[in-house]
This record gives sequence, structure tokens and C-alpha cells, in this order.
Amino acid sequence: MPPEFLLDTGPLVAFLSPADEHHAWSRHHLLQLGAPFITCEPVIVEAFFVLAKSPVGADKIAEFCGSGALQIDFRLLDHAKPIRELQHKYRDLPMDLADACLVLLAERHPQATVITTDRDYLIYRTRNRRQIRILAPFS
Repeated sequence: MPPEFLLDTGPLVAFLSPADEHHAWSRHHLLQLGAPFITCEPVIVEAFFVLAKSPVGADKIAEFCGSGALQIDFRLLDHAKPIRELQHKYRDLPMDLADACLVLLAERHPQATVITTDRDYLIYRTRNRRQIRILAPFS
């Protein structure tokens, strides 16, 4: 079975935005690892929001979504209670919706690596207290 990668918002935005400080890092790793990347709708929504500030940002994210590079393996409504539990547990950070969804995805894909630019993943644990594998510019 090929390795699985869970994609967070930061690397997705960085991949599509040459002005992002992590653009080269993200581009290198996403191209090297190859698609598809597993993610969730909140990641895509965040990316649309951030990239909408650029004149072509929304087009870039829409094109990326349509390319087959992303695989959605999560239905938000099926996980409302565990999401709230995680957000409550990490309320001091605080944990956003996309991060909570990715932590739950990491539970469903225990061998997967989360590609992120978010240092909070050094703190996050699955609900069974397992450390989450990450690939990050600081790891």
C-alpha cells in the first residue's frame, strides 16, 4: 500500500501562492510525494478564503480541486461530536475546524503523514493519545 498523506491548509495555499514563505518547500514536497492527497472540506474552504485575496487565487484553488489531486475522505456531519470534543480539549491553542478534521482523519489513517505548516501538530494527539506523523518545514 502506498503511503498516505493528509493535506493541511498551509501547504496547499503555499503550493498555489508564489508569495507564500513556504512556497518552495511546499512545491518541492507536494510534487515529490505525488497526488492524491487526502483532505477535508474545511481545508479547501480555508484555502479559498486565503487565496481569494489574490486576483487569481480562487481560480488556482478551483483548478487544483478539479485536477484530481485531492481526495475527500471525510463527512463533517458524521463527526460533529468528536470534532467538538477535540476543539474543547485544545481550546487553549485554539484548534480550528480543519485541524480537528485532520486529527480525526489521522485516526482513520494511522500510517498517514499530515503535511502542514502549523506547529500545533507537534501538540495535537489522536483521541487514543497517539502522536501524529507530520511533514513540516520545521520538522
